[in-house]
Amino acid sequence: MSNSPKSAQKTKEEIIENIIKNKEATLSRYQNFDALKEGITEKFVSNSLNLKDRQQESVLKLIDTPSGDYAFSKGYFHACTAFGKTYLMMAMAEGYNHIQPNKKIIILEENASVLEQVKQDFIDKTEQFDKTSIGTFYGKEKSIDTPIIISTYASMKKMIEKVGLENIGLVLCDEAHHILSKNRQEVAHSFDNACLYGFTATPDYNEDKNCAKVFENLIDQVTLSQGIDNKLLCSFKNSLMISRTAVDLSNAKNKSGDYDAKKLSEILKQSHLTGIREEIADFYLFGEDKTLGKLVGKSTIINTPNQEEAEELTKVFNSKAGYDIAKAYHSNTDDNVLEHFNQNKFPVLIQVNRVSEGYSNPNAEI
Repeated sequence: MSNSPKSAQKTKEEIIENIIKNKEATLSRYQNFDALKEGITEKFVSNSLNLKDRQQESVLKLIDTPSGDYAFSKGYFHACTAFGKTYLMMAMAEGYNHIQPNKKIIILEENASVLEQVKQDFIDKTEQFDKTSIGTFYGKEKSIDTPIIISTYASMKKMIEKVGLENIGLVLCDEAHHILSKNRQEVAHSFDNACLYGFTATPDYNEDKNCAKVFENLIDQVTLSQGIDNKLLCSFKNSLMISRTAVDLSNAKNKSGDYDAKKLSEILKQSHLTGIREEIADFYLFGEDKTLGKLVGKSTIINTPNQEEAEELTKVFNSKAGYDIAKAYHSNTDDNVLEHFNQNKFPVLIQVNRVSEGYSNPNAEI
Protein backbone atom coordinates (compact mmCIF):
# COMPACT_ATOMS: atom_id res chain seq x y z
CA MET A 1 0.00 0.00 0.00
CA SER A 2 1.13 3.54 -0.72
CA ASN A 3 0.80 4.52 2.96
CA SER A 4 3.10 1.78 4.29
CA PRO A 5 6.07 2.85 6.49
CA LYS A 6 8.49 1.28 3.96
CA SER A 7 7.01 3.37 1.10
CA ALA A 8 7.07 6.53 3.23
CA GLN A 9 10.70 5.88 4.23
CA LYS A 10 11.67 5.46 0.57
CA THR A 11 10.03 8.76 -0.31
CA LYS A 12 11.94 10.47 2.49
CA GLU A 13 15.22 9.01 1.24
CA GLU A 14 14.46 10.28 -2.24
CA ILE A 15 13.72 13.73 -0.88
CA ILE A 16 17.01 13.81 1.07
CA GLU A 17 18.90 12.60 -2.00
CA ASN A 18 17.34 15.37 -4.11
CA ILE A 19 18.21 18.00 -1.48
CA ILE A 20 21.85 16.89 -1.49
CA LYS A 21 21.94 16.81 -5.28
CA ASN A 22 20.43 20.29 -5.58
CA LYS A 23 22.79 21.64 -2.93
CA GLU A 24 25.77 20.35 -4.90
CA ALA A 25 24.39 21.78 -8.14
CA THR A 26 23.76 25.22 -6.68
CA LEU A 27 26.89 27.19 -5.88
CA SER A 28 26.58 29.80 -3.19
CA ARG A 29 27.31 33.45 -3.98
CA TYR A 30 30.57 33.12 -2.04
CA GLN A 31 31.65 30.13 -4.14
CA ASN A 32 30.79 32.03 -7.30
CA PHE A 33 32.80 35.00 -6.06
CA ASP A 34 35.82 32.77 -5.39
CA ALA A 35 35.52 31.46 -8.95
CA LEU A 36 35.27 35.00 -10.32
CA LYS A 37 38.33 36.16 -8.39
CA GLU A 38 40.36 33.13 -9.42
CA GLY A 39 39.41 33.52 -13.07
CA ILE A 40 40.17 37.25 -13.24
CA THR A 41 43.49 36.66 -11.47
CA GLU A 42 44.56 33.99 -13.94
CA LYS A 43 43.47 36.12 -16.91
CA PHE A 44 45.31 39.11 -15.46
CA VAL A 45 48.53 37.14 -14.95
CA SER A 46 48.36 35.78 -18.51
CA ASN A 47 47.78 39.32 -19.91
CA SER A 48 44.58 38.26 -21.66
CA LEU A 49 42.33 41.03 -20.33
CA ASN A 50 41.75 43.70 -22.97
CA LEU A 51 41.65 46.64 -20.54
CA LYS A 52 43.08 50.14 -20.35
CA ASP A 53 44.94 51.06 -17.16
CA ARG A 54 41.98 52.73 -15.40
CA GLN A 55 39.57 49.97 -16.45
CA GLN A 56 42.06 47.41 -15.18
CA GLU A 57 42.27 49.27 -11.87
CA SER A 58 38.48 49.00 -11.51
CA VAL A 59 38.20 45.29 -12.17
CA LEU A 60 41.23 44.48 -9.99
CA LYS A 61 39.43 45.98 -6.99
CA LEU A 62 37.33 42.83 -7.09
CA ILE A 63 40.28 40.49 -6.60
CA ASP A 64 42.38 42.69 -4.34
CA THR A 65 40.38 41.62 -1.30
CA PRO A 66 41.46 39.35 1.58
CA SER A 67 40.56 35.67 1.40
CA GLY A 68 37.21 35.15 3.06
CA ASP A 69 36.08 38.75 2.50
CA TYR A 70 32.92 38.55 0.39
CA ALA A 71 31.76 42.16 0.58
CA PHE A 72 32.27 42.59 -3.16
CA SER A 73 30.38 39.42 -4.13
CA LYS A 74 27.76 41.98 -5.12
CA GLY A 75 28.20 45.66 -5.84
CA TYR A 76 28.19 48.39 -8.45
CA PHE A 77 30.57 50.49 -10.50
CA HIS A 78 29.78 54.19 -10.81
CA ALA A 79 31.54 54.77 -14.14
CA CYS A 80 31.21 57.92 -16.20
CA THR A 81 29.67 57.80 -19.66
CA ALA A 82 32.06 56.27 -22.24
CA PHE A 83 34.34 54.86 -19.51
CA GLY A 84 34.21 51.51 -21.29
CA LYS A 85 32.14 49.47 -18.86
CA THR A 86 31.53 46.85 -21.56
CA TYR A 87 35.22 45.97 -21.25
CA LEU A 88 34.76 45.49 -17.50
CA MET A 89 31.86 43.14 -18.19
CA MET A 90 33.96 41.24 -20.74
CA ALA A 91 36.81 40.82 -18.25
CA MET A 92 34.47 39.57 -15.53
CA ALA A 93 32.64 37.22 -17.90
CA GLU A 94 35.91 35.79 -19.23
CA GLY A 95 37.29 35.27 -15.74
CA TYR A 96 34.19 33.57 -14.36
CA ASN A 97 33.60 31.38 -17.42
CA HIS A 98 37.25 30.28 -17.31
CA ILE A 99 36.64 28.65 -13.90
CA GLN A 100 32.91 27.85 -14.09
CA PRO A 101 32.05 27.05 -17.74
CA ASN A 102 28.87 25.19 -16.74
CA LYS A 103 27.21 28.11 -14.98
CA LYS A 104 25.25 30.80 -16.81
CA ILE A 105 26.39 34.40 -17.08
CA ILE A 106 23.47 36.82 -17.46
CA ILE A 107 23.89 40.31 -18.92
CA LEU A 108 20.93 42.67 -18.63
CA GLU A 109 20.29 45.55 -21.06
CA GLU A 110 17.50 48.10 -21.39
CA ASN A 111 16.59 47.54 -25.06
CA ALA A 112 17.17 45.23 -28.00
CA SER A 113 19.42 47.58 -29.99
CA VAL A 114 21.92 47.94 -27.14
CA LEU A 115 21.62 44.21 -26.44
CA GLU A 116 22.65 43.41 -30.03
CA GLN A 117 25.55 45.88 -29.88
CA VAL A 118 26.89 44.36 -26.65
CA LYS A 119 26.58 40.88 -28.14
CA GLN A 120 28.62 41.98 -31.17
CA ASP A 121 31.20 43.64 -28.93
CA PHE A 122 31.70 40.38 -27.03
CA ILE A 123 32.11 38.48 -30.30
CA ASP A 124 34.51 41.03 -31.83
CA LYS A 125 36.61 41.95 -28.81
CA THR A 126 37.10 38.71 -26.86
CA GLU A 127 38.92 35.55 -27.89
CA GLN A 128 36.95 33.40 -25.46
CA PHE A 129 33.44 34.01 -26.82
CA ASP A 130 31.96 33.71 -30.29
CA LYS A 131 28.41 33.73 -31.67
CA THR A 132 27.84 30.17 -30.44
CA SER A 133 28.68 31.26 -26.87
CA ILE A 134 26.12 34.06 -26.58
CA GLY A 135 22.36 33.78 -26.61
CA THR A 136 19.81 36.58 -26.41
CA PHE A 137 16.48 36.67 -24.61
CA TYR A 138 13.92 39.29 -25.55
CA GLY A 139 10.83 39.74 -27.73
CA LYS A 140 11.89 38.01 -30.94
CA GLU A 141 14.49 35.56 -29.61
CA LYS A 142 14.67 33.41 -26.51
CA SER A 143 17.91 31.44 -26.50
CA ILE A 144 19.06 29.90 -23.19
CA ASP A 145 21.46 27.11 -24.21
CA THR A 146 24.62 29.24 -24.24
CA PRO A 147 27.05 30.10 -21.41
CA ILE A 148 26.23 33.81 -21.78
CA ILE A 149 22.66 35.06 -22.08
CA ILE A 150 22.00 38.74 -22.81
CA SER A 151 18.46 39.70 -21.84
CA THR A 152 16.45 42.90 -21.70
CA TYR A 153 15.30 44.02 -18.26
CA ALA A 154 11.72 43.68 -19.45
CA SER A 155 12.29 39.96 -20.18
CA MET A 156 14.49 39.04 -17.23
CA LYS A 157 11.72 37.49 -15.11
CA LYS A 158 10.69 35.13 -17.93
CA MET A 159 14.34 34.42 -18.67
CA ILE A 160 14.95 33.41 -15.03
CA GLU A 161 11.96 31.04 -15.17
CA LYS A 162 13.39 29.35 -18.26
CA VAL A 163 17.02 29.20 -17.11
CA GLY A 164 16.53 28.50 -13.39
CA LEU A 165 18.16 30.52 -10.63
CA GLU A 166 20.27 27.53 -9.58
CA ASN A 167 22.01 27.59 -12.98
CA ILE A 168 23.05 31.27 -12.83
CA GLY A 169 26.45 32.17 -11.38
CA LEU A 170 27.10 35.75 -12.48
CA VAL A 171 24.71 38.61 -13.29
CA LEU A 172 25.95 41.86 -14.90
CA CYS A 173 23.49 44.76 -15.06
CA ASP A 174 24.41 47.32 -17.72
CA GLU A 175 22.96 50.83 -17.24
CA ALA A 176 21.96 49.54 -13.82
CA HIS A 177 19.67 52.49 -13.02
CA HIS A 178 17.10 50.67 -15.17
CA ILE A 179 16.71 47.99 -12.50
CA LEU A 180 15.60 50.44 -9.80
CA SER A 181 11.82 50.23 -10.25
CA LYS A 182 10.01 48.37 -7.47
CA ASN A 183 9.15 45.30 -9.57
CA ARG A 184 12.64 45.00 -11.05
CA GLN A 185 14.29 45.39 -7.65
CA GLU A 186 12.22 42.45 -6.41
CA VAL A 187 13.44 40.33 -9.33
CA ALA A 188 17.04 41.43 -8.73
CA HIS A 189 16.86 40.33 -5.09
CA SER A 190 16.02 36.80 -6.28
CA PHE A 191 19.64 36.32 -7.45
CA ASP A 192 20.60 34.93 -4.03
CA ASN A 193 23.37 32.62 -5.19
CA ALA A 194 24.78 34.57 -8.12
CA CYS A 195 27.35 37.35 -7.95
CA LEU A 196 25.44 40.50 -8.88
CA TYR A 197 27.04 43.66 -10.31
CA GLY A 198 25.73 46.92 -11.72
CA PHE A 199 27.36 49.44 -14.05
CA THR A 200 26.00 52.97 -14.38
CA ALA A 201 26.85 56.64 -14.73
CA THR A 202 23.71 57.63 -12.77
CA PRO A 203 23.45 55.48 -9.61
CA ASP A 204 21.01 57.59 -7.61
CA TYR A 205 17.50 58.92 -8.29
CA ASN A 206 16.22 59.31 -4.74
CA GLU A 207 16.30 57.61 -1.35
CA ASP A 208 14.22 54.66 -2.57
CA LYS A 209 15.65 54.37 -6.07
CA ASN A 210 19.40 54.04 -5.90
CA CYS A 211 21.91 51.36 -6.78
CA ALA A 212 22.91 50.79 -3.15
CA LYS A 213 19.39 49.40 -2.52
CA VAL A 214 20.03 46.60 -5.02
CA PHE A 215 23.80 46.13 -5.18
CA GLU A 216 24.76 47.39 -1.68
CA ASN A 217 28.46 48.08 -2.21
CA LEU A 218 30.15 50.76 -4.32
CA ILE A 219 33.17 48.98 -5.80
CA ASP A 220 34.67 51.85 -7.77
CA GLN A 221 33.80 55.38 -8.88
CA VAL A 222 35.08 57.28 -11.90
CA THR A 223 33.61 60.76 -12.32
CA LEU A 224 33.37 62.68 -15.59
CA SER A 225 36.34 64.89 -14.68
CA GLN A 226 38.40 61.84 -13.70
CA GLY A 227 37.54 60.21 -17.03
CA ILE A 228 38.85 63.28 -18.86
CA ASP A 229 41.98 63.44 -16.69
CA ASN A 230 42.69 59.77 -17.44
CA LYS A 231 42.21 60.44 -21.19
CA LEU A 232 39.33 57.97 -21.31
CA LEU A 233 37.01 60.76 -22.49
CA CYS A 234 37.47 63.75 -24.71
CA SER A 235 37.28 67.16 -23.07
CA PHE A 236 34.18 69.29 -23.51
CA LYS A 237 33.58 72.93 -24.33
CA ASN A 238 30.64 75.13 -23.42
CA SER A 239 29.97 77.56 -26.25
CA LEU A 240 27.22 80.00 -27.11
CA MET A 241 26.37 80.78 -30.73
CA ILE A 242 24.38 83.98 -31.15
CA SER A 243 22.30 84.26 -34.31
CA ARG A 244 22.05 87.78 -35.81
CA THR A 245 19.52 87.29 -38.59
CA ALA A 246 17.78 90.10 -40.47
CA VAL A 247 14.02 89.62 -40.30
CA ASP A 248 11.39 91.10 -42.64
CA LEU A 249 8.43 92.09 -40.44
CA SER A 250 6.37 93.83 -43.16
CA ASN A 251 3.85 90.99 -43.29
CA ALA A 252 3.44 90.88 -39.52
CA LYS A 253 1.17 93.92 -39.32
CA ASN A 254 -2.63 93.85 -39.18
CA LYS A 255 -5.05 96.28 -40.89
CA SER A 256 -4.67 98.90 -38.16
CA GLY A 257 -0.90 98.97 -38.67
CA ASP A 258 -0.04 97.25 -35.42
CA TYR A 259 1.97 94.07 -35.24
CA ASP A 260 -0.18 90.95 -35.09
CA ALA A 261 1.19 88.83 -32.22
CA LYS A 262 0.49 85.50 -33.92
CA LYS A 263 1.98 86.52 -37.27
CA LEU A 264 4.97 88.09 -35.54
CA SER A 265 5.60 84.91 -33.57
CA GLU A 266 5.45 82.72 -36.68
CA ILE A 267 7.81 84.97 -38.69
CA LEU A 268 10.32 85.26 -35.85
CA LYS A 269 10.26 81.51 -35.22
CA GLN A 270 10.82 80.65 -38.87
CA SER A 271 13.55 83.23 -39.46
CA HIS A 272 15.22 82.20 -36.21
CA LEU A 273 15.28 78.54 -37.19
CA THR A 274 16.43 79.26 -40.72
CA GLY A 275 19.19 81.53 -39.46
CA ILE A 276 20.47 79.05 -36.89
CA ARG A 277 20.38 76.16 -39.37
CA GLU A 278 22.46 78.13 -41.85
CA GLU A 279 24.92 79.35 -39.23
CA ILE A 280 25.49 75.84 -37.86
CA ALA A 281 26.07 74.53 -41.38
CA ASP A 282 28.40 77.44 -42.22
CA PHE A 283 30.33 76.95 -38.99
CA TYR A 284 30.86 73.25 -39.76
CA LEU A 285 31.67 73.71 -43.46
CA PHE A 286 33.74 76.88 -43.39
CA GLY A 287 34.49 77.68 -39.73
CA GLU A 288 37.45 76.92 -37.53
CA ASP A 289 37.78 76.13 -33.82
CA LYS A 290 40.83 77.32 -31.88
CA THR A 291 41.45 73.83 -30.51
CA LEU A 292 40.13 71.54 -33.24
CA GLY A 293 41.01 73.60 -36.30
CA LYS A 294 38.75 73.25 -39.33
CA LEU A 295 35.64 71.22 -38.57
CA VAL A 296 34.61 70.09 -42.05
CA GLY A 297 35.07 66.37 -42.55
CA LYS A 298 35.26 65.59 -38.83
CA SER A 299 32.83 62.93 -37.59
CA THR A 300 30.06 64.94 -35.89
CA ILE A 301 26.79 64.22 -34.08
CA ILE A 302 24.18 67.00 -33.94
CA ASN A 303 21.19 66.63 -31.59
CA THR A 304 17.86 68.18 -32.58
CA PRO A 305 14.54 68.34 -30.70
CA ASN A 306 12.27 66.72 -33.31
CA GLN A 307 12.18 64.87 -36.64
CA GLU A 308 11.12 67.90 -38.68
CA GLU A 309 14.10 69.92 -37.44
CA ALA A 310 16.49 67.03 -38.14
CA GLU A 311 15.23 66.75 -41.72
CA GLU A 312 15.35 70.52 -42.33
CA LEU A 313 18.85 70.89 -40.90
CA THR A 314 20.03 67.97 -43.02
CA LYS A 315 18.70 69.68 -46.15
CA VAL A 316 20.58 72.90 -45.27
CA PHE A 317 23.85 71.03 -44.68
CA ASN A 318 23.63 69.12 -47.94
CA SER A 319 22.52 72.15 -49.95
CA LYS A 320 25.42 74.28 -48.71
CA ALA A 321 27.95 71.45 -49.14
CA GLY A 322 26.71 70.55 -52.63
CA TYR A 323 26.59 66.84 -51.77
CA ASP A 324 25.16 64.51 -49.09
CA ILE A 325 27.46 65.35 -46.20
CA ALA A 326 24.75 64.79 -43.55
CA LYS A 327 21.92 62.35 -42.86
CA ALA A 328 18.99 62.52 -40.45
CA TYR A 329 18.52 59.69 -37.96
CA HIS A 330 15.29 59.24 -36.01
CA SER A 331 12.53 56.70 -35.41
CA ASN A 332 11.32 56.91 -39.03
CA THR A 333 14.71 56.42 -40.70
CA ASP A 334 16.52 53.19 -41.55
CA ASP A 335 18.87 51.75 -38.92
CA ASN A 336 21.50 51.50 -41.67
CA VAL A 337 21.98 55.27 -41.31
CA LEU A 338 23.72 54.79 -37.95
CA GLU A 339 25.70 51.83 -39.23
CA HIS A 340 26.96 53.85 -42.22
CA PHE A 341 27.87 56.77 -39.94
CA ASN A 342 29.84 54.40 -37.70
CA GLN A 343 31.67 53.20 -40.82
CA ASN A 344 32.58 56.82 -41.73
CA LYS A 345 30.57 56.73 -44.97
CA PHE A 346 29.38 60.28 -44.21
CA PRO A 347 30.58 62.71 -41.52
CA VAL A 348 27.49 64.41 -40.01
CA LEU A 349 24.70 62.56 -38.19
CA ILE A 350 21.70 64.74 -37.26
CA GLN A 351 19.69 62.73 -34.76
CA VAL A 352 16.62 62.76 -32.50
CA ASN A 353 16.69 60.62 -29.34
CA ARG A 354 18.31 57.61 -31.00
CA VAL A 355 21.98 58.06 -30.13
CA SER A 356 21.94 58.02 -26.33
CA GLU A 357 22.96 55.58 -23.62
CA GLY A 358 24.75 52.45 -24.71
CA TYR A 359 26.02 54.03 -27.93
CA SER A 360 29.75 53.80 -28.56
CA ASN A 361 31.69 55.34 -31.44
CA PRO A 362 35.34 56.17 -30.73
CA ASN A 363 35.64 57.88 -34.15
CA ALA A 364 33.14 60.63 -33.32
CA GLU A 365 35.01 63.89 -32.72
CA ILE A 366 32.28 66.52 -32.28
